[in-house]
Amino acid sequence: MEVDTAPAEDPGAVNAAPYADGWLLRIRVEDIAGALSADAYAAHCAHTQGVRR
Repeated sequence: MEVDTAPAEDPGAVNAAPYADGWLLRIRVEDIAGALSADAYAAHCAHTQGVRR
């Protein structure tokens, strides 16, 4: 994981250029085999909407 400290100095960069100077963190995923597809994630969110854990 990599954390960008620049937005702490210029918070507006997060909205102005989130894919350039305004990124917050980068995460490298090593094993994605168990991850949900976009459709499965949407279904999960719809099913659990409003459920507090």
